[in-house]
Amino acid sequence: MIVRAAELLTDFLRRLARRVLDGWAPPRGPSGHVDKCSRELSALYRLYGEIEDEQASEALGLVCDAAEKITRRFSEFSPPNCDLSSGTRRKRRLFAGFFYEKPAAGPDPPLQKQAADFADYYLPSLVGIVQRYVRLEHDRVSTPDSREFQARANAFFEDVAQAFNNLLESLYDADVLDASADMAVLKQVLERDGYRGTR
Repeated sequence: MIVRAAELLTDFLRRLARRVLDGWAPPRGPSGHVDKCSRELSALYRLYGEIEDEQASEALGLVCDAAEKITRRFSEFSPPNCDLSSGTRRKRRLFAGFFYEKPAAGPDPPLQKQAADFADYYLPSLVGIVQRYVRLEHDRVSTPDSREFQARANAFFEDVAQAFNNLLESLYDADVLDASADMAVLKQVLERDGYRGTR
């Protein structure tokens, strides 16, 4: 019995030490896709710098700008840093991770799906299309099919920019509704307490 208890304690301490050395941090919900978004976004910016056609470059610049804002927005859904001493924060991370491998309440499912779609499909697919566009442009390919593709791509980039901006707006809808509700409540409280209006 004592031997078994010692083995369990040793295993506990070993795992605890591993988390300290690895700099473990808690799971991040939707922002767990942010690293992948950032990698794809870096590739997109690199391709954007290689495009020669002015119209395509302008449209893709708008796409990159919207994609960067979306990525930043997803990153805001990570758990906030507690205003505690570094030692206390480290202990909280360690023990939260050891005893609770998964968060008790998962991220909002629609938001999680939006983050997954953006990181796993939208951005990688777009990067692949832009890569082919840049290759045709740099190789000076001028077949009827290639010219048609490049012409359609210019309009496509504009459509994607608009779609990404629509996605970005949807990510702020809940904040707008919450802020509007808070304003209405505060207005009623100030009126009730007699502090609103002219004296």
